Amino acid sequence: MAPTRLLRPVLGFGVVCLVAAAVGLAVYAAYFHTPGPVYRYPVGVGMMLCSVLVVCSVQTVLLSAQLIRAACKEIPDSEGDCWNSMCCRTYDVVYFIAMTTVSFFFFIGSCVGQPWTPPDAVVWSLVLGLVNASNLLLAWARREEAKLRAKVTGHLPMDGGVPGDKVAVEPGSGSCVNKECLEATARDRLQFLNHLLRVLALLFFAMMLGGAWVQGIGYAQHGGSAAPGTFLEVRYGLGRQRFHVWCDGPVNASRPTVWLETGGGHTMYDLLGIHRGLVRAGWRACAYDKPGMGLSDYGFANQDDSYHYPLIQATGERGPFVVAAWGGGVNLAWEFARTHRENVTSLILMDCYDDEFEFRQDRFVRNLTEAEMERRREEAFGSRVFLHDVIRTVGVQWGLMFVFAGGGTDRATFQPQEYYDAYRFLNSYNEKSWTYQYFAMVDHFRHPYPFQNNTISRDIPLLVMASRTNDTAQCIKNKQPLDSQACRDAIRRHDYAYEYKLGTATYTDQSQVATCQDCTLGFPVEESQWTTGEILRYLDGLPTIA
Repeated sequence: MAPTRLLRPVLGFGVVCLVAAAVGLAVYAAYFHTPGPVYRYPVGVGMMLCSVLVVCSVQTVLLSAQLIRAACKEIPDSEGDCWNSMCCRTYDVVYFIAMTTVSFFFFIGSCVGQPWTPPDAVVWSLVLGLVNASNLLLAWARREEAKLRAKVTGHLPMDGGVPGDKVAVEPGSGSCVNKECLEATARDRLQFLNHLLRVLALLFFAMMLGGAWVQGIGYAQHGGSAAPGTFLEVRYGLGRQRFHVWCDGPVNASRPTVWLETGGGHTMYDLLGIHRGLVRAGWRACAYDKPGMGLSDYGFANQDDSYHYPLIQATGERGPFVVAAWGGGVNLAWEFARTHRENVTSLILMDCYDDEFEFRQDRFVRNLTEAEMERRREEAFGSRVFLHDVIRTVGVQWGLMFVFAGGGTDRATFQPQEYYDAYRFLNSYNEKSWTYQYFAMVDHFRHPYPFQNNTISRDIPLLVMASRTNDTAQCIKNKQPLDSQACRDAIRRHDYAYEYKLGTATYTDQSQVATCQDCTLGFPVEESQWTTGEILRYLDGLPTIA
């Protein structure tokens, strides 16, 4: 009975872990598409680790229960069952050595990326390590138990099947005709299913190891002391958050500081080419990571833009500012100019659109009705939710983001090149940024901000920078015949976008326009030298601060 006293706590441990994994899986699933309860938190890794833990905890329960049964009845556990032969018992030991090893390395990978990788990944991987180590000991005990019984019975449990005198099979059909045979068949099928789940869990977990180390090493290489700038803790209405900010350049009382804003799934690293160019030209510039992006803290569940002005104040930078926004960053820049006019010397908009533009453009090009446009909006929302789900689970967790984020700016055109790896990793290769992007996408669809409807003072100087695509070259690149409807639609789409951007120059009485010919929407990153040159030309024409 001594072995039984030792095995029952192990059985209890397996049951507790199984229940915890099931509860964790349910909680993570509930918050996969819903922010909260406190933060917009990455739940993909926790959900997948709990899935693996369910399988591993079931093994703990099965192995310990089998050993308890054998000890209590003083018979070999499942003797005669082919899945419990000596060969399979040896396989069990090897399997759990592999699972314990993967758990150990996953735990290390999760620790390396702290404090930016989810801390619950550390906890779950540690629990997985303990569970699989327990399973390894149990599997070893079952193997030794078989060898010990061999000394008494004179044979090892090598022969599969149920003893012949207990089996009744219908001649010619192979069908079972008695209870023992039916039970043996059912047991065989369950054992097969169990071993199949084991193999799938190992493959699944081993693939996740790649994602854990990509994120752990990425944050270790590019976070902390390796990151440019500084980390500021800001307290405001929603709570307290730590922001990654980089303000650099000479302080000049007669020159305003340039405050850089990005939008969507972008970090401060996207605009470091412009940032460096401004600093080298004698201007002071600031860039930062939004809550949930880059190296800043996670966003709150009810995250809004109320952090913006407290963050600017926390930097200690003296206003007024030139606020330069790219893409979706226009919403913050525009609202800041509207509510803090005294702190804004000028606005610079680089390929900026309002949140509704994409679908108005589609309506124009395809001659859609309002109802058709709304239907296309819902279809686009559904497909993007699905894509984000795949990225936050398979893509990031299995280290496959090179498949999903293989495009974008290449190293040759990115400036400064020493930050290219950080730019790629912090934008695309971690679950934290994709969690932010998912909820930003939901906000974009469900709560659009039409900035042009919120007027700003017409005396604010404005520079509109717009990309102008070479339509012919674009059609050729997309392998669209120049006389095809697809090419004509692409040209109409580009023309509509360009005219829209020129239209934003009418929102103030002091505006200028700079066009980046043969450029894409990513010109602030891909053509940072040209962009910086145009910004400097514009800044030199602004009046000095009195």
